[in-house]
Amino acid sequence: MSHCFVSCNTEDRKIKKALKECVLMEGSDYKLTEYRIVETILKSNLKDSISSSEVSIEVEKEMMRMDSLMLNKYVAEKEKCLLQQQNTSWHLKSSYSSLIRDWQKMSDEKEVELEEKQENIDDIKENIKGWESLINNSETPIIYYVIKHQYILDEKRTERIVLLTTEYEVL
Repeated sequence: MSHCFVSCNTEDRKIKKALKECVLMEGSDYKLTEYRIVETILKSNLKDSISSSEVSIEVEKEMMRMDSLMLNKYVAEKEKCLLQQQNTSWHLKSSYSSLIRDWQKMSDEKEVELEEKQENIDDIKENIKGWESLINNSETPIIYYVIKHQYILDEKRTERIVLLTTEYEVL
């Protein structure tokens, strides 16, 4: 029984030390109010997140394919209006100019949507790489702890969520 108590006490000290070191970069007068482990993230959790994220990537890619088809349609319609504008009487040319601007605006908006979707895919891929790195570098089934950390720093009460590895390093 005493061995478990000593082990838990050692773990508690290491957690408190890591939390303090994390915060002391922002100030000097630190006092821990409370901390508690609110979640333990396991390798299996991250593997599930990777699988879910890979599905999200495929959904985004499919939406990009549909957006690309729409963009191609908008460009073709604009080109068609340009051609018709060249072959019409002078008093109708301004009507075509308005249509051409509208098709261009829709094309520009669709391009922005495509860029946003690509950025989202890139962000998801970065998350996956990070999770895979955590999984590969972890020797235990536990990857990290989610800790709710309440403290006073330079007379200001603060609450923060901190991710702490099993080696007591802040992520």
